[in-house]
Amino acid sequence: TNYNYQLFKNIVNANIFQRTLNISFTTLTKTYNALTAGQTTYTISGIIFGDIVDISNIYITNFVDINVGSNKLVYLNQINLIGSSYFNYITSISGNTNGNLIPAQLIPNFYSLGKVYDRNQFAPISYNLSGFFPLDIGLVDISQNWIANYRNVNVNYNIPIDISNIILYGSVANNYYINSTITISGIITKRYIYAIGNDKNYDQAIVALLTISNIILNDTIAYFANFININAGANKIIYVSLSDTFLPNVWQRRLKIN
Repeated sequence: TNYNYQLFKNIVNANIFQRTLNISFTTLTKTYNALTAGQTTYTISGIIFGDIVDISNIYITNFVDINVGSNKLVYLNQINLIGSSYFNYITSISGNTNGNLIPAQLIPNFYSLGKVYDRNQFAPISYNLSGFFPLDIGLVDISQNWIANYRNVNVNYNIPIDISNIILYGSVANNYYINSTITISGIITKRYIYAIGNDKNYDQAIVALLTISNIILNDTIAYFANFININAGANKIIYVSLSDTFLPNVWQRRLKIN
């Protein structure tokens, strides 16, 4: 039927609209750093084979706030297309997605204050913290309810100290985590005991008896105590020494405090 028609004009006009691209963003899980900036990856669908189109890497990803949380709102801005065929496509210039922001680790640097032997496991310790951000100074700390115990109550220079119940507190404590237990080493030094010589009547022996103080309850010590000679006299010198073991001889005495 074309025979019955003819074109009034053979040039006309119409629009070719830009093709819409579908872009899917995925927010990478982020560790707390007191900033909102995040990172995302993306996939693009809708590009016709042979065309070169991508997103400029200058786009901006920001969590809604700096605090730790799950499935948090994430804002995307400055999403611009690049590539030799970019002008044939269109996408949203901004958008949003969701992501997770997880706590950062705080490191407690505990150190032993040492102590004098007291037959008790309690370990005096102190600490400083590392790993928090300047914005949070004064807003997070460790509760003073920790438990610190020596594994051995006897004198030594390298005794393990087990620290437990390490708990964070403060208005930004939720943005951090900390190991609840840790082990360090500490010192227990020897305890001084004080001796006073006891008077006695001449008995032709140099053995002396002492009154000793500052001994821990239920501890037993063995000692040697001898006058300088057997003769009677005032304010006579007594030589005193401690023994590691009790030896059954006439020169040694054992003292137990109950």
